[in-house]
Amino acid sequence: MVYQQFINYPNLTVFENIASPCGLQRMRQAEIEDRVHRIAELVKIAPMLPRRPNELSGGQQQRTALARALVKDADLVLL
Repeated sequence: MVYQQFINYPNLTVFENIASPCGLQRMRQAEIEDRVHRIAELVKIAPMLPRRPNELSGGQQQRTALARALVKDADLVLL
């Protein structure tokens, strides 16, 4: 689920924010990196992966939150 008021972890990079659900699912590091890069390309934030959320525009922060939901590979994403 992605909320209207998106939440990103300010102390993590965009990559780490997107990858956070994968760590909870105990995925291999190579699979995590592949998924994060694939989803980041999809939502057009791949160049921003090393940045922190406070360095992003509002739209980029929103796409980071969306990417975090999509990286789980869920059948349904609620916006």
